[in-house]
Amino acid sequence: TYGGVYDGALADAISYATTNSIPILNISICGETFDSDLFDAIFNYPGLVVCAAGNYPGGHDIDNPLHRTYPACFLGSNIIAVGNSTSNDTKAYSSNYGQMSVDLFAPGEDIYSTIPNNLYDYYSGTSMASPLVAGVAALLLSIDSSLTTTQLRNAILGGVDYCSSLSNYCATGGRLNAYKAALNMHLIFHL
Repeated sequence: TYGGVYDGALADAISYATTNSIPILNISICGETFDSDLFDAIFNYPGLVVCAAGNYPGGHDIDNPLHRTYPACFLGSNIIAVGNSTSNDTKAYSSNYGQMSVDLFAPGEDIYSTIPNNLYDYYSGTSMASPLVAGVAALLLSIDSSLTTTQLRNAILGGVDYCSSLSNYCATGGRLNAYKAALNMHLIFHL
């Protein structure tokens, strides 16, 4: 299972998104075993898949084959894997990381969010960080709905704030920046 969700159900949900032209998915769950049905569903999905890198006390390097988390480690051209950063732009203690497997970090510590029964509370983790990246992707598509998945991914990854404290933990060495992603989108694709 992936975070309590059966592998087949997650693959079915992605297939539903494909059939119904849903352009962005956020997957805030992780599994430790490779699932070919899930891989195929994501590989065949034409939109952007934003994945939580996962959490572990002290954080794991998910580039290491002993600590892979899926779907973040699938390395597809339509995937953005997200680590969790603190308000000081450092890797959160529990956030997984990986210079090849994790693309960027996003704020994910003490995020005020909804909980059952119409209540709110503070939560931390990569599952709080990845929805911020998916939200920026939705913002960019609201500005220009003609963006391809590749353009959307490149705008987000090319618009990070570089942080030396994150440089050894992810491919871009940076933290999400919505403004720079939008500016990057405009500069790259509209000039």
